[in-house]
Amino acid sequence: MTGVSELDSLQVTLNAAIDTIRMELRSAGYPELSTLATQPHPLDESSNLPSRKLFEAQTTAVGKHLHPLPSALGRLQVLIQNPYYRAVEQIYAVYEAASLDIAVKVGVIEVLSNAPDPCRGLHIQELQERLDIDKTKLAIILRLLAAKGWFHETSEGVFAVTRPSLQLRQGYNGWKMIQTPGKPRVAASLKDMITHPKWKYSTSPKETAYQLAFQTDLHMFDHVQPEVANLFAHSVRSLGDAYSPGMISDYPWSRLDSRTIVDCGGGQGSLTILLVPELPTSSFVIQDFPGPLCLAEANLQVAVPEAWEQGRITLQQHDFFKPQPQTGPNCVFLFRWILHDWPDQQVVEILSQAARAGGKGSKVLIVEFIIVPGVVDPSPPSDTRNNKRKHTLPVPPYVPADFGQVSVIAHSLSVHVMATYNGHERTLAEYESLITRAGLTITGVYHTRSPLSVIETEVL
Repeated sequence: MTGVSELDSLQVTLNAAIDTIRMELRSAGYPELSTLATQPHPLDESSNLPSRKLFEAQTTAVGKHLHPLPSALGRLQVLIQNPYYRAVEQIYAVYEAASLDIAVKVGVIEVLSNAPDPCRGLHIQELQERLDIDKTKLAIILRLLAAKGWFHETSEGVFAVTRPSLQLRQGYNGWKMIQTPGKPRVAASLKDMITHPKWKYSTSPKETAYQLAFQTDLHMFDHVQPEVANLFAHSVRSLGDAYSPGMISDYPWSRLDSRTIVDCGGGQGSLTILLVPELPTSSFVIQDFPGPLCLAEANLQVAVPEAWEQGRITLQQHDFFKPQPQTGPNCVFLFRWILHDWPDQQVVEILSQAARAGGKGSKVLIVEFIIVPGVVDPSPPSDTRNNKRKHTLPVPPYVPADFGQVSVIAHSLSVHVMATYNGHERTLAEYESLITRAGLTITGVYHTRSPLSVIETEVL
């Protein structure tokens, strides 16, 4: 144990992180941060890549990339909040998600964003007249969301947008993410899944909370209607838009130039579009099923027309459980947000197909969240920056090794893919075991200025 109390240690961590954020904002010439702003801050743009100092401070104190609550402040809340009050707050948290869904889908955010005076907002009477929603019920919903920072009650019964709610305007990445339906139904069936007399130990993607929620024997990918599948594709792309700048900047992609890049399960082609300018002499193959490939073709023609017209990019229908048609040591197989959808044995099968096709000298890159066990250590951190198999940042005393609140999205997605496909996010040790079973070895782990890491592997 250290001689510093948990409360004092967290205060030191928060003060240091806040000071760094303030200095980095000034250095970049950015305006002050304000939750009450009615215009996005430059840091809110998905294309913005923070400096390493700012990223480290955000991870420690703000958690920009993963969660709106700070890691150290989240730990402080756990420390000082009455445990019963915390339990009650969490039990009713389901209504925050439901209320936010309402605010987006009935048009509250669009109306308030376009108010004559966005800083003042609109009275609930006017919202009722514009949206045909009962003003009393709407006020109850908006006050819950205001307590969580999504709106600002500028005077009694008058509500305005805040900086966080601007992300939920139509067309923005937050709006794309909230459009996908079904999560509450799946979540409500999770307990039945893990206690099911026949399924409780199953790893089948057809024996999950999704099948229980929708009363189907089909895999989710086969069950969803085309319009829902499109919403799902756009939500996944929104994550890519938010996390890609760090992934592109912090992995040495240039070392792969002139090689054949195979984007396995490449969907709409968004990763290939980002890599084309980074790898000017490489050729690309995007593999997926016909539906996503149609979207990819349209996107490629707009985003990288020269590479498309030159024939540097090929679209190929392929099921990654089948023998891989791209072969040879010049291949680099990319799997971004693929493996977390599948149970362990299927992951080994997917990786094995790539390893067999590429042979010695080929590479397989896995782009995923890496789960870090949330161990809390009161001791001062040792610097692990130069160890590529450790977390990038030293962890302050009393802050969980996964940075607590900062890791909530990764853990939430892990529960979601478990409930939907019997997949999950994995620790580095879990990935290493599966990679070895597939005939591969890890040659590097690159933690980026995003929630994503790149695991670089080669055939043994």
